[in-house]
Order: sequence, then C-alpha cells, then structure tokens
Amino acid sequence: MLFRYAPGRSGAFAQQFLDGFGGSFLQCDAYDGYDVDRPQEPWTLVHCWRHLRRRFVKLVRNNKSPIAEAAVRHIAQLYAIEAMARGSPPDVRLAARKEHSQPMVAVLKLWFEKQLSMISSGSALAEDIRYALNHWQGLSRFLEDGRLELDTTPVENVT
Repeated sequence: MLFRYAPGRSGAFAQQFLDGFGGSFLQCDAYDGYDVDRPQEPWTLVHCWRHLRRRFVKLVRNNKSPIAEAAVRHIAQLYAIEAMARGSPPDVRLAARKEHSQPMVAVLKLWFEKQLSMISSGSALAEDIRYALNHWQGLSRFLEDGRLELDTTPVENVT
C-alpha cells in the first residue's frame, strides 16, 4: 500500500505518479484522473466502497432519503462480512466473499437499477446511484482477489 499527496486533483498528477507503475491493481476512489487513457494499462482499477457509501450517508443526513438509508444498510452488510474475514489469509477472505458478499453485490446492483428506474433522473439520489452503477466493475473487483480491500481506508489510515 502507498499513499501519495498531490497539491491538486488534476489528472496530470495522477499520470505523473502512475508513470512506470507496474502493479497489478490500483485501488482508489473513482477519480477520473486514475482512469487515464493509455494503451494496455498494467493495472486493474479497484474502486472504494467507502467513497460510495459516503454519498448515501450524505443523502440520509441531508434529505432523510429512505432509499439512501437502505443503500447504507446494504453496504453495511458487506462491511460485516469483511470484519469477519479480516486477518485471514487471502484464500479464506476470497472464499468468504464468494459465499457471502458476491450474492449481496449482485442483489444490490439489481436493487440500484430498480430504484433508478423509479426516481427522478435529475435527483441527487439518481446521480449517486448512477455513480455506483458506472463504477460497478471496479467496486466488484474485491470479489476476485482476497488480497484486495473493500475500500481505501487501510492505506488512508496509515500514519
């Protein structure tokens, strides 16, 4: 894990930082600067569930949205599974994810799609659901490798 500070959010900072990066995975929020247009990227993007969760928490606080509250509860279930598997070897974590998290993630995606079809397309809730669905592949990557984290919190909390 590595955390690097840049004085801005320009994609140029991300490109400069990632130049020569040969790792397998790049776990981050869904910041577009990391999704640079380079041929044959050597990494696979892994997106952060905590960044997604924060969007729905904000809607719960500001709008008392029952749909956002339900989304937070769904995501909390994924964190509960991660808490049980924490500290286990990657193969054990992956097995727990395949058995417990993968079905929840599939249900959550269908639920998001259903909610999106029933709400105003211009609402903040619709925007946050579209954010989730547009980054679903990266959000789901933790289901493919037990070394990956559900979110970027471990590296963000390193002092």
